[in-house]
Amino acid sequence: MSKTKRIMAGILAAAMMVPLAACGGGDNAVSGDVTKITLWRTNGHDKEFVQRKVKEFNDTIGKEEGIELEYVAKEGDLDQLIDVAYTSGQAPDLYATNQLEARAQKGQIVAYDDIAGTEEIIEKYGDKALESRHSYNGKIYMLPVTSGTYGLVYNKQMFVDAGIVDENGEAKPPVTLAELVEDAKLLTDASKQQYGIIFPGKWDGWYMTDINFVSSASTGIVDGYNPQTGKFDYEQQAYVMDAMLQIKRDGSCVPGTEGFDNDPARARFAQGNIGMKIAGSYDVGVFTTQFPAQIEWGVAPLPLIDENTKGMQYGSLDGLYAVNSESVERVGEDKIATVLNYFASDEYLIEQFKEGLSIPCDYELVKDVEVPDEMENWKTFASFTPFSQCPPVAVKTEMNGEKVMDKLWLDIWNEEPSLDELKVILQEYQDKVNAGIEVYQEEHPEYDPTPYIIKDWKLTR
Repeated sequence: MSKTKRIMAGILAAAMMVPLAACGGGDNAVSGDVTKITLWRTNGHDKEFVQRKVKEFNDTIGKEEGIELEYVAKEGDLDQLIDVAYTSGQAPDLYATNQLEARAQKGQIVAYDDIAGTEEIIEKYGDKALESRHSYNGKIYMLPVTSGTYGLVYNKQMFVDAGIVDENGEAKPPVTLAELVEDAKLLTDASKQQYGIIFPGKWDGWYMTDINFVSSASTGIVDGYNPQTGKFDYEQQAYVMDAMLQIKRDGSCVPGTEGFDNDPARARFAQGNIGMKIAGSYDVGVFTTQFPAQIEWGVAPLPLIDENTKGMQYGSLDGLYAVNSESVERVGEDKIATVLNYFASDEYLIEQFKEGLSIPCDYELVKDVEVPDEMENWKTFASFTPFSQCPPVAVKTEMNGEKVMDKLWLDIWNEEPSLDELKVILQEYQDKVNAGIEVYQEEHPEYDPTPYIIKDWKLTR
């Protein structure tokens, strides 16, 4: 067992909830035998947990290794704040970023491969790293260690009351899109303002979650991009769109879809009288604290076009922090590696999971972890990890001002085309996107799409 793991095992048993004051980054001077390392993240749902774990690190590993870790939770656009910090020489040592490729090109961040002491975590998680998301030009800059999954949440009592139950009388969520449509109809009683499902039509992520992610459960293809071929394929999305439009025609969804952002839609589901909603694992926290559920709810895998054809449904992969290139020499790669190993340790990830904050992308770490009854749905979301995956970045395409799919979906929702008409619409869009691949390549001859074409990419379960 490594020194870091031995120390971690000891401190987990004595975790203390002590808030850590956040200060400005950039002052990375070595004071006596203590080196300060600054970490910037957005002010997220796990702020208190990270604060507590940073305090524990400083009191144990940090004290032994001469490291003081300073965690700064930032409000606003973190990447913009980091850009400003670089211009003033105040950039943090470690930070989260959505601009990995650009920062690697500018030399602002250093690859984990070039930091001695990260070999163990690279060996464990490096094969999950995706080009432009976690790596660039074959080198890893942000290791993926946690994940998020998606599913269909449902109101158990409404299913029981409607007689949609299994042989034990328990609520039986739909497995296929056809069952989704039928269940939504059975669950709806407009006279009681009770509806089978709610759609967040005003939310800019509506297409992505309710159409795109649902489609991926059957095809393994996310946002139309097939990594095996390097081409776009929207054919199967027609069946998902058709099912959602049939629900609309049946009057089985909450009226006024176009006026619902995701938060109001989640609040309505939590209040009751809504049978189903597409949701992410992060919604467990939403239904626990932000909009506490007044119902007993469950979660099932995303519905399938055909129950015999199962794709790798969409899942997110979140990476460890990018490392400021200037910090390696100033702080020391051994100290940087110590901090990275701490945040990637099994013990840290398991405790994070137990508190309902993140799911390790290595599901084996938590599959046998016991959680309280009230966290049953969190455990279920985690169980989707083995058949969920984050897709590669798609090859670039030039659409020349054409509507992108999330906007096109709004037109489709309003116009309600038939399935045959949907197939024509999506085929035309697919042809434009694929033609745009060649257009982009002609306009940018230096662009290399090969890292995003993975012939052995797994699409089915």
